Amino acid sequence: MTAFPVGEFATARGHLERGVALCRPESDQPHLETHGQCTGVFCLGYLAWTLWFLGWPDKAKTCAEAAVEFAKQRAHAFTYVSALMFAVRVHQGRREIERVRTLAAQIVALSRDSGFAYYEAQGLIHEGWARVLLEGDEAGYAQLREGCTALEKTGTVLGLRGALVQAAEVCQRLGRVDEARWTLSHVQN
Repeated sequence: MTAFPVGEFATARGHLERGVALCRPESDQPHLETHGQCTGVFCLGYLAWTLWFLGWPDKAKTCAEAAVEFAKQRAHAFTYVSALMFAVRVHQGRREIERVRTLAAQIVALSRDSGFAYYEAQGLIHEGWARVLLEGDEAGYAQLREGCTALEKTGTVLGLRGALVQAAEVCQRLGRVDEARWTLSHVQN
């Protein structure tokens, strides 16, 4: 998982595939509560992103959906919402906007129920983005902005640049070209 964010995708792929192969759901179950996540699901999720960046969008989709199905079986809220986030980003890249909206709505609902502020904010951003692209909906833009504000309140910068890029795309779609430029100028800061 550490090779992925520094762009060492081939290395990441090898390690993540090995991690998936080593996953034993029956022996991992006791670790869900102590570690807070299912390592098999995280390996599948990061592998999905890695495959996307290596140029295999179909393999990335298959892997992301496998992570979601595997997480459902774990009956662990944080693992499941994490798998949904991995998948929503793959589907966003593939421009499968209706699927993004469906997954994002699940992320928001599960996160609200479980108190996962970061994931709720991310879900709002993705759902708002999808609403604007599907319907040209001003309310979708407001939802995206609400998500960005909530994300900033968590104190993280993780995902903030991606959210700003989504906001700029939405602004452009709504004809707010100056606002889109202004938003993009803040991506680098």
